[in-house]
Amino acid sequence: RVDAFQRFDAALQAGDTAAVEQRLPLAYARMADVELEVTFATLFADQLARLPLTGDAARIAYDMGLLSPNYARLYKSPHAPQDVRGRFLSGLASGSVKGLGAPDSMARAIAPAFDGSEVVLSDDARLLLEQARIGEALLLAMERIEIGLHGEMGKLTEGLALLNKLGLDDTARRTALELMLLERRG
Repeated sequence: RVDAFQRFDAALQAGDTAAVEQRLPLAYARMADVELEVTFATLFADQLARLPLTGDAARIAYDMGLLSPNYARLYKSPHAPQDVRGRFLSGLASGSVKGLGAPDSMARAIAPAFDGSEVVLSDDARLLLEQARIGEALLLAMERIEIGLHGEMGKLTEGLALLNKLGLDDTARRTALELMLLERRG
């Protein structure tokens, strides 16, 4: 893992695009092995977005951009894939997937929270919002998302919609992007 990281970093610092394209997939895979994709993206996404990458390296660089704190800017990258998945991810990063196809079951669960649909919230969620019990509503949103990861996808939708209702749209988008890109089920 250390060797893959160091080789990638050396290629990036040298500005050697060909070497970056060769070394990025392995370095990213090694970071994924230990669930450090977001940290890796935070460190390198901006630099990678400026390189004329192609193939797998371009896709990985785009995904890293969406996992980084600068996702709202980097989703417009020239590396953005123009397939159904790429358009959906770009839509998520911009805050709206209205009119976009969902590439998989996770995307189908996420979409209603970002397509302008009125997601029906549970009675407990509505009560917490009505009573301005923000902290409890946030905890409920997190709980719903966690339950959704274990198969009850409607709960995941509700959790993301609740984050949006709380005015935490950035958190909702980042959570949805991580759910799409990392797909860790629990």
